[in-house]
Amino acid sequence: MYSKNKGNFWNTNYKCTDGNIYLFVKYIQGELLRAEECALDRHIQNCENCLINFSYVEEIVLGKQTLSTDQKTLLIKYLSDPIWQSAIEKTKQEIVNEVKVSLKDSLSNSNPISKPVDNNDNNIDKTYKNSYKNASNYNYPPLYKRPTFITTAFVTVFFSLTLANYLMIFHSQQKTNLLSNSTPSSIVIANEVSVNRNLYQELDKAIDEYLLLKNTLPLKNAKKIAKEMKESYGENYGIDLVSYYKSLPLSDLDKLLVYRKEMFDLLDQAVGSKYEERLKRSQELEKNFLSVGNKVEAYRAKTLISKAQHFLYDKNFESSTKEGLTFSQNNNYLFLEGYFLLWQAKHLSDTASFKEADDAFQQTINIGKRINLDDIISSSNVSLVTLYHLNNDDQRCLETVENLLFSPKKIKKDRLASLMQIAGLAAANLQKKDLSEKYLNKSVKLAEELQNSVILAKSYTFLSLTAAKEANLSQSNYYYLKSLEAIGKIEDRATRNISMFISLGYYGKTKSLEGDYSQAAKAYEQALEIAKTIDLKSNLELSQINQGLAVANKELKNYKEADQYFATASYYGNLAKKHKEITNCLLSFIPNPCQ
Repeated sequence: MYSKNKGNFWNTNYKCTDGNIYLFVKYIQGELLRAEECALDRHIQNCENCLINFSYVEEIVLGKQTLSTDQKTLLIKYLSDPIWQSAIEKTKQEIVNEVKVSLKDSLSNSNPISKPVDNNDNNIDKTYKNSYKNASNYNYPPLYKRPTFITTAFVTVFFSLTLANYLMIFHSQQKTNLLSNSTPSSIVIANEVSVNRNLYQELDKAIDEYLLLKNTLPLKNAKKIAKEMKESYGENYGIDLVSYYKSLPLSDLDKLLVYRKEMFDLLDQAVGSKYEERLKRSQELEKNFLSVGNKVEAYRAKTLISKAQHFLYDKNFESSTKEGLTFSQNNNYLFLEGYFLLWQAKHLSDTASFKEADDAFQQTINIGKRINLDDIISSSNVSLVTLYHLNNDDQRCLETVENLLFSPKKIKKDRLASLMQIAGLAAANLQKKDLSEKYLNKSVKLAEELQNSVILAKSYTFLSLTAAKEANLSQSNYYYLKSLEAIGKIEDRATRNISMFISLGYYGKTKSLEGDYSQAAKAYEQALEIAKTIDLKSNLELSQINQGLAVANKELKNYKEADQYFATASYYGNLAKKHKEITNCLLSFIPNPCQ
């Protein structure tokens, strides 16, 4: 996809030795999407210059090297020297050439499997090249794609010859005095971890590199990362996981590589789809990890089981999640505890009081902050925003969304789309029509970018709902048809039925507002039929659908049917009160004073 020194990487033309520096920094700090990381990995495999550049950028960003006062003084001089500025391109090329010579000299005496990939070198070792070719068959988290010895082979050369490239990064990121004794904020200080680092992601990369190359150097790196987790977070997850892999027979390495590929494939699954399939795969993955004695990652698979069970209203959710929490807390695995707490909190937001759910999310966020994991923090915040909206605190909901949007890069796109949906509904309730449309249309755009039909269907459903609130019924019908179009593209049957149930419920409401009670009754009846197939656990939603159907039948003078549906609605309504089930007035399936 990319030529050796110049190409079209993500539709941008530039010399990759210059342009990729920015991407290397984002890669190391864990700020790229998984697909982007994989694309960059593939390029680095086939570009010697980028292989070299990546290694010394990594040395700088991860704080493995420091500068002396003399070197800092030289940096100041070069920054202010116009003659040096005009010669920077020539200097950089000289540096690259000299590093190549030094690197090739080192390679002549090195283990063949440690040679970097160079498509123009006819003498390159076939074993190393084939190991990367085989790696392309896996979609596990991105690896460094180069042997660790490269880093140490030219570190000395870099600091004596490559002030030019360092200046480009250092000058653009640092606002502090270079002559002071303070260390740049991106470097680890004592037992504190940079806020931009994700040690868990770094650990995964190191372990996958070990499993792929069967080289002990990545495992030593993993041990170092695990020790940093212990010192910084008081966390045993990394220590115990590395201990397991150190004791693992070589015959099991290929199995674990396959199991971890499956795990990360499940972790990368889009929101809102194929939960039945995910549950089966996660349960099988848990068994596979246990079969090779890997209890730590077996319970990581169990976090995925809890997630699928939550969305499927599975009766085993509570026992499964409780078991996972007990295991995590007993072993002091904060990483796993955070995810089990996350799904427990989401479950409580559906079944418990506002205070219980709010407290659970705050506890989860605290763990996320303690171990510097944005994934847990952002997911909890999106759920909290939803919780505020469901409790009719739309002002707090909107303010929280606006605060979160100050750092949108820390939020995954699918969660960002969900955030926009809730913000759009909250703005509509607060009579902020333009802001509501802006948020909801943004959620549509994000869903289209993600090619996620589940999110897209919900966005159009909410646009239909808010249009009906403004009595713009033709526009509401248009968005309803768009939601049906999106629902038709959902492959997973259970997910498609849930989306259709929601869409029909709101369509019945819209038709009631129009006074078309015949169509309203049909929509509500279809929604009830679908509810039987998805084993709906929400008493409140069942109450509202039956109440809407009762009102429609009463208007159609079908009094006997109306009485029956009113009685059913009352029954489920009492159960909903008993279980403290709530919803925002706008999200009700029946017309109410909120309109």
